[in-house]
Amino acid sequence: MSRNALEPARGEELITCTCAPDNMAPARGRMLVESWTAKLDPEVLQIARLLVSELVSLSIRSQDHARADSDVEVSLKLNPWRMRIEVMREAARFIFPAADAETADLSLSLVDELADRWGMSRTSNGTVCWLEINC
Repeated sequence: MSRNALEPARGEELITCTCAPDNMAPARGRMLVESWTAKLDPEVLQIARLLVSELVSLSIRSQDHARADSDVEVSLKLNPWRMRIEVMREAARFIFPAADAETADLSLSLVDELADRWGMSRTSNGTVCWLEINC
């Protein structure tokens, strides 16, 4: 039997939120990360807060590619070895990088520098940008 992609595996924790694509969305993503303050090394926590803000901000700035009424979905998975952050937004086409290529390049440079792994994929519902940070 196959498992739902959002369903946590054994030993893994999952938290999610859905937020409007507005100025408060990056803060909501950071609050989601901060719910694991007691479980994360302070350096991992700091990196995760920064990177979730970057991914959520990119999805919002990509407004011209996304469905105007589509929310931003943020999912965090944590196991003893890594944290995975996924940001999804419904789109007519690929929404990352953002329309402002210079800003997107800076954001993705931060992701590339600080995340252990990252990538983007198209789903039937939109585009997911994900990253992993080793704990």
